[in-house]
Amino acid sequence: MIKVNLLKNKGVVNSVITPEAISLDSGFKTDTKSSMNAEQFQLVLKMILMFSGAIILFTYQKVYNQRSKLKVQAIEVERDRLQELRVEKEERANTLPALEKKLAFFKERVDEFDDATKYRLAELEALDAIQSSITRQAWVNSVSYTLGKLDIRGGSYTGPGFDEFNQNLERQSVFKSVRYTKVSEASNGGVEGPTFLEFQITAEVDEGYLIGR
Repeated sequence: MIKVNLLKNKGVVNSVITPEAISLDSGFKTDTKSSMNAEQFQLVLKMILMFSGAIILFTYQKVYNQRSKLKVQAIEVERDRLQELRVEKEERANTLPALEKKLAFFKERVDEFDDATKYRLAELEALDAIQSSITRQAWVNSVSYTLGKLDIRGGSYTGPGFDEFNQNLERQSVFKSVRYTKVSEASNGGVEGPTFLEFQITAEVDEGYLIGR
């Protein structure tokens, strides 16, 4: 307890300052300080909220921009893909006639090869038939083959020898027809010896027989 002497009405008054009085005064100051801290806290809180809102808005804008960019890229990729498909379709449309033309060309070549092979087989069959038709009295000097027809040139010492050879050719199933176009008597070119017959025979190959085989 603190005693204070006060003058009152020219007199001395003893006044006592109790701890309660000091506490009241101190409490008043404390309440004022606390009020100032609350205002500052509210201000700081507002700043935090504003800063947080700015961060959220910035983040949203960034995400939105990224999504928009990805969407644009996806659209561009799809557009390029459609363009490639369109170009590929046009190339196919332009390539198809060329391929068909090449296919027709190769088909013609294959047909020609088949024909050549067919005639070659016919030639081999005909040569085999001629060889098996030769007799002791007849011989063959040359054979030429053109498009299924054979020109056979040879000779024979006797007429019956030639007839036998000709009949043997006619019996060959590979030939559709056999006919002689020339038969003439020939000599040995001045050398002493018997004369002989020269002949020329045309034989046509039966292609149906070859295909059937």
